[in-house]
Amino acid sequence: MANHTALANHDGFLRDLQLFCTVARRASFITASNEMGISPSHVSKRIAMLEKSLGVKLFVRTTRRVSVTDDGEAAFLWAQKILDDVCKAWPIRSPVSRANRAG
Repeated sequence: MANHTALANHDGFLRDLQLFCTVARRASFITASNEMGISPSHVSKRIAMLEKSLGVKLFVRTTRRVSVTDDGEAAFLWAQKILDDVCKAWPIRSPVSRANRAG
């Protein structure tokens, strides 16, 4: 039986993974922030925290561009699988599935 309490405890991490995937797909912190409804500075802060948590640099940032690192590419595939699995397993409970349905 699924442990929905465990999922609730990981909502923040799931949101960070979704945010990471959005930045990676859009190659833009600003576009991702608009899509996710949060400020660009919050996006940057959450991505930096995720990088620290994972122990890898996910993006190369310049003043004009954001590009995914090799580690970021691997993390993107891993994160996308997690998000897809969560959406399949908990379609009502997941903050990820709610965001996917909205957009």
